[in-house]
Amino acid sequence: MLQVYEACARTLSGNVGEANIVKLSVTEPQVSYLSYPRFDRDGHPTLASAVTVNLKRLSVDWRDYSRSVNPPLLHRKEEFVAPDDPRRDLYARLTKAEWRAGLYEHPELIGTLAGWKAMLDRAGVEVRGHRLQRAGPGSSAT
Repeated sequence: MLQVYEACARTLSGNVGEANIVKLSVTEPQVSYLSYPRFDRDGHPTLASAVTVNLKRLSVDWRDYSRSVNPPLLHRKEEFVAPDDPRRDLYARLTKAEWRAGLYEHPELIGTLAGWKAMLDRAGVEVRGHRLQRAGPGSSAT
């Protein structure tokens, strides 16, 4: 059933080839195609573009975040890969370390790049690849 739902959205939007996450809304008939070009490399990739298809209104909305200075970014990457994906444990270890460091205590503050960087700075840590570590002197947490 979900495949039919998504196929209807794809029919309206056309091929969204750069999307690597498909999000099905649980509150309304809506499908979003999200593009995180550095998903594999960055611990917290930023959103480059989003195509949202509303099946009730038969509308398609496209947003470009690629030039934004404060784009949305992704947390808990392990939730977006298959259970047998070999990278899942790597992603989950990063999330667990971030929970222990208190970085998820205020989720409303960390949904954008600027908010996330501010939280990392406050905690005195930085993300390098898929590892959390203490921030070095003069470093800017990324």
